This record gives sequence, structure tokens and C-alpha cells, in this order.
Amino acid sequence: MEPMYLQDVEQHPGSGPWAEGIDRMRAAGLDVPQIMHLFAFKTDRTEHLARFTQG
Repeated sequence: MEPMYLQDVEQHPGSGPWAEGIDRMRAAGLDVPQIMHLFAFKTDRTEHLARFTQG
């Protein structure tokens, strides 16, 4: 997967369940969807968006 345009967002360690998911995916050698980096970047602002995603 290509690097994100927003490199600061992609490289931010993040917090919460999104960051944990990113860590697990990286450990498994999987590509991390860019939306997960956005969710992990500012968790207090993305929890509302996460409620509307399916899965």
C-alpha cells in the first residue's frame, strides 16, 4: 500500500483500540487501511464516525 499523504497521521503512535489493531496488523505483516490511521490519530473525534461504520 502506498504511504499516506498525511505522513504525520500515519506515523503517529495513536491510542485505543484503533492503535492496537494497527499494531496487530503490522505484526502480522498486513497492510493497514489508511482509515485506521485517521481513526487512531484523534480518537476523541473519530469515535462518532466509528459508530456509523459496518463491521
